[in-house]
Amino acid sequence: MILNRRDMLVGSAATAAMVAGGAKAATMETYYFMVFLNPVPGKEKEFNTFYDTRHIIDVTAVPGMVMGQRFIRNETQMYPNVEPKLANYLALYTIRTDNLDAVVADVSNRIKTGITKFPTPSVFEAGTGQSYYYRFNAPLVKRTMPMPASFAGKKLVNYNHMVFMNAAPGKQKEWEEWYDQTHSPDMLTGDGIMTSQRTTLARPSGNAKPEATKELVMFTVQMPEGLPANSAAPKMAPRAPGAPPPPSLQVDTRGYTYRQIGMITHEEAVAKKATFKD
Repeated sequence: MILNRRDMLVGSAATAAMVAGGAKAATMETYYFMVFLNPVPGKEKEFNTFYDTRHIIDVTAVPGMVMGQRFIRNETQMYPNVEPKLANYLALYTIRTDNLDAVVADVSNRIKTGITKFPTPSVFEAGTGQSYYYRFNAPLVKRTMPMPASFAGKKLVNYNHMVFMNAAPGKQKEWEEWYDQTHSPDMLTGDGIMTSQRTTLARPSGNAKPEATKELVMFTVQMPEGLPANSAAPKMAPRAPGAPPPPSLQVDTRGYTYRQIGMITHEEAVAKKATFKD
């Protein structure tokens, strides 16, 4: 079932409650915790049932979590032929904390002590897991153009299009200025592209393959059901004859489009976890 996107992650009531303590508010930061996984072949139904009814609840209930969302790699990508591939399913957690290490340790400890449950036998395909932590490091950029008239009255499906990249050596400041002032606004002219959030790597990615890039930009997208995701790709005007090319300030760039299949807030997860009998 496709769920409507709530009023964006950081501005939620959950975040407001967490930063209301005053003294710590200045040091609170927001992060994405991304977990890509594939189910054991032939166990996709069991995998999804476990995630929806247990795992995303267990993890999103951890203090510091704001929201947990589930995505599946979309059949059509906004930009095709992306390599290397990521796993088919994404669990995307938003964290708001002044101590990321403590939240990470709590997540790990709950797994070790059995507070966070895992099925036996496992429904996660061995060797397919990839996890990354990214910190928000720029203001959220919102769409200012009206939605296309053709979207009116139609059921909208939510997507996230995530772009992993590295700024070219020695060009970090120029890259940030170009992305914030030029590229994100250009991207938000695409049909249904709603927001752009620039982030930077918060923790080493360990053994995850592909290795994390330093930068990640997350675009949220809403498209009418049945319309392919690549319809959202912005149609930028061609460069005028003789005009200089745009700055080449990024390397190792790859973008992936995932479709949202579920969402739960921290408060909802805590309430549901309280009903578990174990």
